[in-house]
Amino acid sequence: MPRPEMYQGERRPSASYKSADPSNRPSPSDPYRHNGRLAPPLLNSNQISRSWSAESSNSTLHTNMNPRTADAQLQRPATQFENVSAAWGQPRTSHVSGEGASRRNPRPWEGSAFTVGNHVDVSADDLDSGYGGSMHGHGNAKQPVTPARRSDEVDKRQQLEWAKDRWGMDSETSFETASNAEQIGSGVLADQVSLAASGLDKLVQFHASASSEFDDWVNVVPEEARNILDKHEIQRQSNIYELVKSERNFVIGMQIFLYIFRDGLLHANPPVISNRDRLDLLVDEVFFNAQEILSIHLELRDRLYERQRDQHPIIQTVADIYLRWLLEHKEPYTRFQEHLPKALNCHKTELRQNEAYRKFFNDIPKILADLCEVGMNDSYSSRLEDSQKPSLDFLARQINKQEFDSFLHGFNTRFTRLELQLTTMAKHTVKDHPDVDGDSAPIPLIVSSLKQVLSIASYELQSLQKRVDFENFCRTLQFRKGEIIVLDWYDDHRQLFIAGPLSRRQRRDVEWHGWSDLYVGLLDNYFVVTKQTISGGREQCNVVSRPIPLDYLRIAKPFNGPPETRRQEGCIIRDKLLGDTIQMYPFTVYHAADPADRRYTFYAESDSNRRRWLSTIEEAKLIRETYQKENKYFAMSVLSGRRFNSRTALVPSEIADKLEFLGQVNAVAPFAYDGEHYLMYSTSFGIYLGLRHQPTGIQKVMRFTDVNNLVALQSFGKVLVLANESLYAYPFQSLVRVWRREADMSELGISGERVSRYRDGDVQFFRAGMCEGKMLIGYVTKSLLQVHLHVLQAVEEPSKTSNPDRHRLFSRLRSPSKDSYSSLFPQYGQTLSLPRDATDIAMLNKRIVVMCQSQVFIVDPRDPAMKVYPIPDFMVQPSVEYGSSEAISNLKDRCYRSKSLGMVLSRSKELMVVYADFGCYVTKYGAPARQSAFVRWETRATSVAFRWPYALLFSPNYIEIRNVETGGLVQVVQEQDIRLLYSGPPYKGPILAAMRGEDDAQGKTDSVVEILETVPIEVVQGQTDADALWREWDL
Repeated sequence: MPRPEMYQGERRPSASYKSADPSNRPSPSDPYRHNGRLAPPLLNSNQISRSWSAESSNSTLHTNMNPRTADAQLQRPATQFENVSAAWGQPRTSHVSGEGASRRNPRPWEGSAFTVGNHVDVSADDLDSGYGGSMHGHGNAKQPVTPARRSDEVDKRQQLEWAKDRWGMDSETSFETASNAEQIGSGVLADQVSLAASGLDKLVQFHASASSEFDDWVNVVPEEARNILDKHEIQRQSNIYELVKSERNFVIGMQIFLYIFRDGLLHANPPVISNRDRLDLLVDEVFFNAQEILSIHLELRDRLYERQRDQHPIIQTVADIYLRWLLEHKEPYTRFQEHLPKALNCHKTELRQNEAYRKFFNDIPKILADLCEVGMNDSYSSRLEDSQKPSLDFLARQINKQEFDSFLHGFNTRFTRLELQLTTMAKHTVKDHPDVDGDSAPIPLIVSSLKQVLSIASYELQSLQKRVDFENFCRTLQFRKGEIIVLDWYDDHRQLFIAGPLSRRQRRDVEWHGWSDLYVGLLDNYFVVTKQTISGGREQCNVVSRPIPLDYLRIAKPFNGPPETRRQEGCIIRDKLLGDTIQMYPFTVYHAADPADRRYTFYAESDSNRRRWLSTIEEAKLIRETYQKENKYFAMSVLSGRRFNSRTALVPSEIADKLEFLGQVNAVAPFAYDGEHYLMYSTSFGIYLGLRHQPTGIQKVMRFTDVNNLVALQSFGKVLVLANESLYAYPFQSLVRVWRREADMSELGISGERVSRYRDGDVQFFRAGMCEGKMLIGYVTKSLLQVHLHVLQAVEEPSKTSNPDRHRLFSRLRSPSKDSYSSLFPQYGQTLSLPRDATDIAMLNKRIVVMCQSQVFIVDPRDPAMKVYPIPDFMVQPSVEYGSSEAISNLKDRCYRSKSLGMVLSRSKELMVVYADFGCYVTKYGAPARQSAFVRWETRATSVAFRWPYALLFSPNYIEIRNVETGGLVQVVQEQDIRLLYSGPPYKGPILAAMRGEDDAQGKTDSVVEILETVPIEVVQGQTDADALWREWDL
């Protein structure tokens, strides 16, 4: 190899190059650019080459200098070991010729052959390294003027004369005769210059990856240098060399990742993906910010190369370089680590679905041909920011049959390997070395920072990987048509805990071996059972059973049942002869609300797999319960304490004689009077009154028994009571006076009045609400052949006279006759006939809705001639909005088999009709919406309350809270013997319910609870409460 020339010209100032980073981040400076192009380093013999941590050119970088500061000062006198180390690794001070030059006294070992080597320049034209293109400029660019090349003999003679003139040494002194650091430094002779030059040649070839021969430190460093070091320092120098080599290899891997695979995908002919937008999207997802990371590592690699050239053959430290890199460039790695699961998922998905994409990675020559065809191998290409400009052929030779996934994972494994390398290097470093000594030592700081980054990245990667697995699983799900199942995919908290194959026993006529292979997924909110199939060349999971919410999922005992035998497929005859079977391990889960019909026994292929499923289900349920507990949409507050008890066999006789058993609560009515809040309770033993949060003060105020309907009209100061199949009204004042013991119950008989007429018949039920801005009371009577709806309007009571006796007389006189309505509750509109299966009524904004057994009707008592039409109206033609004829017919059958409970506003143009088993959507004209789809409840509801946008479905053991707009399940409350007592207006006011409380020696408690909203109810901006109440029915 030709001898590298000495460049004696002045060093040019550093120039910055533009990074290929797509984010246009600030690019690092490049000290090797001349005339706007990248060129090799030209080192000046009169000026020292410095690394990041070097000080100014008129001082010496000391071994004990803090490596992270460029202006560090001497900390203590150099030890003998440091002097020896400095002899081989420290950069020289500037040599300024001439008299009176201002500089310190030189150290004896400065100017050694290995130090002189810092100023030797090796031209890239002298190497065959596999890197294409000249580094001294290209094309018509003006070439830098350099001195004419001289012979090797002239260079050698000049260096020997210079060393002898400076140090006064001859060429006969050798390293073997040196006894200390001063002798070593002063014994550097002219014949060692060639060794230094040879070491630099090997180092340059190592930087260029020209040969694997120089990938080990011992093959690059002269034997004389190794002989003066102990085994620990030799190992440390090897560790530093290995660090630089791993950085070099990582950069090459990044260049392969981008310049072979990324550019190959973009310029493939024919295209791997015909749709250019989809191709660009795939490239953006898979390669993300890899170009930015490559720019960072090119700068890091060049700094390491520069440090090697400055301090070859013995490197004092590279920890300062890595510390600065880690402190300045964490964010790009964090972003890529967070994106890595999504990048891997996009790559693997495309591999499964695109044959051309699979073949692309196995045909490297085709990739190179396509890239060369579009000029991507041109050395002028702006895509290559590397000063050495590796050719595509060189990069292709470095692939070494690596899987594409390994390049993606390389971003994470790089940090792990770096931590291991630095830890190993610290073990071989002397204790008082500044790399490891002191609180500000760089290696411990780097290692601790790397561990922290890796720990956070590991947790985030697991979480992100679960999110990607969740999205992949949900993307393949195929539900049965007609049913709306909301898994709440877009919630950031969704994740997939476990998914995998399980088996179930089936009837023999389903599959010949009597087993069904399923694919089961456990989400953080649902347990989903599917069967994998191939449709259109793509995998999909057909949901074979309705997903079970984790709130209802239970595990049946025993947890470790004995295994059962399964015959392998195609082994019927062989099984009989050889007994070729496998063991299957069962476990059972079921739906808590329907344990008989929704019970599933699954079989795992091993006992460890069964235990894994069971433990994961328990973990998912615990996380779900904890999350739901801390994020309730509705919370409950007990109001009645243990006041309403029933006697049971557990209550001893001596205790029963001292207790008052009030029985079970049938109805509740809240009202406010005289600044106090009261609750009126109805039980089988009478009607009781008490303050809202003082259960001990509950007292009996009326003797009516088995009253199932109470309504308080707050604005009119009245309580409506349905007793003995008649409707009565009582004022708040009289009830409170009786409760305070200021009057006896006979006063209620005087102040109260009958609201329903005698001739109307027996009152079945009644409801009160606002309609057309008026308080209306509607009650339904039933005779032998007909059912009628009577609507009354509540009016203000005339001002009272000052004479109470006269007022009592007036009260008796104003009592209505059997054939007339009360003056305070006149009739509103006309009496309407209803279907005989009418079960409930509700007040809309301008109409009244009547719930029947299977349908809902809209009526107007002021317009009895108005055509009454059912809701939903199935007399529609199939369309995109209404659905197919099959879907309409299916929904119609479901409605006829169920019981209607009410209606609630869903969207501005939709309403939800609530049935006992499901809910469906209708337009403002009553026609089916959303293609006649429906939402099934997990339990059969007995009543419903609305707090927009939520519907609270009450069943004996559960309160199921769903979002009305989506149908999604948001909360489940599990109790016993739950009953809705009071729901108030549809959008405001308290919701009161009763449920079973404690059951002990004091009796079985019936607790009255208030269901409180814990989240604000969303109201459309600009829409008043009055408009929100059924404005769609203003026909």
